[in-house]
This record gives sequence, structure tokens and C-alpha cells, in this order.
Amino acid sequence: MSRATQHGRDGNRPAADRRSLLPPLMPELGVFLALFALTATSVLVAFWSALGGLAILACLAIALVMAALVMTFFMHLRSAMAVMMLAGLAGVVWLAILFGLTMADYLTRPGDLGASMQTPVKAETKAEAAN
Repeated sequence: MSRATQHGRDGNRPAADRRSLLPPLMPELGVFLALFALTATSVLVAFWSALGGLAILACLAIALVMAALVMTFFMHLRSAMAVMMLAGLAGVVWLAILFGLTMADYLTRPGDLGASMQTPVKAETKAEAAN
């Protein structure tokens, strides 16, 4: 007698059988918490005026780590076929090209590095001075 007929069609399965049907959620929960922490870190770095123009590089590095986590765990590229890994790698290469072009544009602008960036504190100070 097979297990399907043993338990009937009403779904009354032992707890061990029900657990084997569900994927383990701890890796996904850990990655979600890591993504949440990296997002909070990115926001803090963006508003921290001590870094100046380097805040953009730090935020881009954090975004790269976040993208790698999403691709590895949520897109299941760890256990994917070679073609899927190649497509994921092509996406990462394209993202690196776009980041490189963005940084090339930013670094070739006239003025000090990060001089065009204003933190919210500087923007409020300028607005108060104008009034």
C-alpha cells in the first residue's frame, strides 16, 4: 500500500511528512534580514556627511552585495543550470558596466568630488539662510 493511499486524500499526514514538503525557510529569512540590514546601512551611509563623495562608492558597493544575495538565494542561481548561471553573470557584467559609466560621468564633472552632493542638513541650512 502506498503512502498516498495510506493517509487517504484528506491530507492527514504525520508532522514529519508535512515538514519534508516545505523548503527550509532559515536561509531565506537570513538573507531577508541581511538585505534589510544592508538597506539600513545604505541609508545611513547616504546621509552621513563625513564620507563626502565616497558615500556614492559605498552605496554602490552595498547595492552590489545586495544584488548578489538576491541572485544567489532568491533566483536560485546556486543550483541552476549553466545557461541560467550565464544569464545571471551577464546581468552582473552589465550592472558593472553601468556602474562604471556612472562613476566615469561623476568623476569627470568639474569641481570637487562630491561638491554637487548636498546632505539634508546642508540643504536645510541653505534654505534657512535664504529666508
